[in-house]
Amino acid sequence: MGDGPVNVITPLMVYLPLIILVCQRYRASAGMGTVISMMIPYTAVVLVSWTLLFTGWYLLEIPWGPGSPVQLD
Repeated sequence: MGDGPVNVITPLMVYLPLIILVCQRYRASAGMGTVISMMIPYTAVVLVSWTLLFTGWYLLEIPWGPGSPVQLD
């Protein structure tokens, strides 16, 4: 959960050159900064959504996985 939302805005993402090439079809001046700045709102939405999902999962005491119960103190 920690790195999932920000994978799309990191310069080390494997598919970033491909995304830049596709973006340049529609805006010739687009570069890495353009793509990253356009993806920041989506990153924020995914981060908030995942945090709410994680909190709801915890509060409903749904087990994390087989043999891993949630224990509230």
